[in-house]
Amino acid sequence: MIAFLALALALSLGTFAYDRARNKHDLLLNLHDRLVTADQQEGRRLLYLMAEEQRQVEQLTQVDTLRSTTLWLN
Repeated sequence: MIAFLALALALSLGTFAYDRARNKHDLLLNLHDRLVTADQQEGRRLLYLMAEEQRQVEQLTQVDTLRSTTLWLN
């Protein structure tokens, strides 16, 4: 009886560990898929260019603001 309970506990813990690792893997793939979309890359490019030019948020042009809003809504 005790051996059966120990086996059941070991199987449950093994299944839990496997599912947890699988969920982390799926989460990483989902995050990667979101970060490589064209609109996300464009947004990061805009931020990089602003940092390179040492521009502040207050210095955004209306076109930059419209572009970032459009990217945010996607």
